[in-house]
Amino acid sequence: MKFTILRAGGLAGLALAALGFLAACQTPGGGGGGIFFPGGPIALPGLDRGSSIQASLSDQDRAGMSQATMALLQTGQTNAVQSWRTGNGGEGTARLGAPVLIGLDSVSGAPIPAPADIDTSVPLESATGNYVATKTVNVRLGPSTAAPVAQTLAEGALVRAYAKTGEWLLIGAADSIYGYAHGSLLAAKGGGDPVLAGGKARRPRLCRDVSLSVTLASGQRDLWSQLVCKRDDGTWEVPSERGLS
Repeated sequence: MKFTILRAGGLAGLALAALGFLAACQTPGGGGGGIFFPGGPIALPGLDRGSSIQASLSDQDRAGMSQATMALLQTGQTNAVQSWRTGNGGEGTARLGAPVLIGLDSVSGAPIPAPADIDTSVPLESATGNYVATKTVNVRLGPSTAAPVAQTLAEGALVRAYAKTGEWLLIGAADSIYGYAHGSLLAAKGGGDPVLAGGKARRPRLCRDVSLSVTLASGQRDLWSQLVCKRDDGTWEVPSERGLS
């Protein structure tokens, strides 16, 4: 019972994969270089949910797509592709989508694009409307002056508030999140629809959409996508219901 994960990069990539395999083999039960070891756990159960050939997938196939997805999540590179192949003839690919936040929009629950390192560790309350920068504003990845700067807003820049925590606002454009800005640097502009419909503070979740393809030895094929979300401890899981926090 074998399978390997194939990486792009020609001979150099194959050499690195081989080195990772050899290094991992020195540690029982370990893994390295994105290589899955037979008998190991399926790191992301539920990835196969939604596939039309779910009932035909073996544990090797599920482990293959799981380990390929985990390798992508470790690098975090949007649109990166990881291929896998099993000893039973199954093979496939996983492609990593852009980072998004879920759990902000209490009406639709729609994922909203966001920086990959955005801080989701604090509960966020409702915030509404548009704001204008009253001076140059450092937009940060977390609600603190110690958090890294994601980008800088020029004086007069118009932004939308998505949520708030203390004196910090989670801001962005109509279709994406930039990060956190201190409320003292922003003035309410009026207009704009509320993103949250009130209620108690909630913690958003950072997620990635993963596009999966599988071809089995029998010739069965499928292509589908699955949402994978980060837990509070920094590990990843497939949520029980797509799009829900």
